[in-house]
Amino acid sequence: MGEGLPAGVGGISQRLGKVHHGIHTRRSETRQGPARKIRPSRIRAGFGLLQNHPTGHEGKGDFAANEHENQEALLERAFGRAKDFGTDKVRIFSFWRVDDPETVFERVAKELDRTAEIAKREGIRLVLENEFDCNVATGAESAVMLSAVKAPALGLNWDPGNAYAAGELRPFPDGYALLDKKRIWHMHLKDVEGTGTNWRPIGGGQIDYVGQFRAILKDGFAGTMSLETHYLNAAKDKEASSRESMDGLLKVIRAV
Repeated sequence: MGEGLPAGVGGISQRLGKVHHGIHTRRSETRQGPARKIRPSRIRAGFGLLQNHPTGHEGKGDFAANEHENQEALLERAFGRAKDFGTDKVRIFSFWRVDDPETVFERVAKELDRTAEIAKREGIRLVLENEFDCNVATGAESAVMLSAVKAPALGLNWDPGNAYAAGELRPFPDGYALLDKKRIWHMHLKDVEGTGTNWRPIGGGQIDYVGQFRAILKDGFAGTMSLETHYLNAAKDKEASSRESMDGLLKVIRAV
């Protein structure tokens, strides 16, 4: 980000990191077979340490029902796709959220540590997303997990919107204050208000993105960001909604 933007926006956006769309690679998309070498400058591959990206609720409340076996073959394919796209980051999750995440904390931590060791050998960095449907959902939970799993190949995909949706109503400054800033390697940007997943354009919800951006600049953030266009306007127009989200983001950047 930074090219062809309104005056006063390009410089600050470059300091904040590249804001881009993401490619989310799911299990069905990591099947075996040759892949073309594609190397655009602003792209990332994502892989969920689940059967699929957590958009449903299968297995919630029952860790045993989650698919967490035979991950190595899936990891190998995800790593291969990441390299095809010219990125060293692969997004992962912490398994479907159970009724009491503390009961599976050690098991999740062990799996993340094991996976990070595999990633390290492949020259891949894992970014653990705090996801409201998973066992690591908030800034507080992210901080505890990263403290337990000190693997150098594991960092965080910080998502203030997800933290809010999980009940952490002040992801900034409260949730962010708990995080190891050097291990925040990627950010998801979306806004929210009310309870649950009432998504809003950036700057139109309850998250203090002006304060969040000022803080990451001060803390030396050198990672990347993705604008997540979850917000849908009253007309259900996805393109217009996405433009609203981007316009909101640019307005916030100008205020920084």
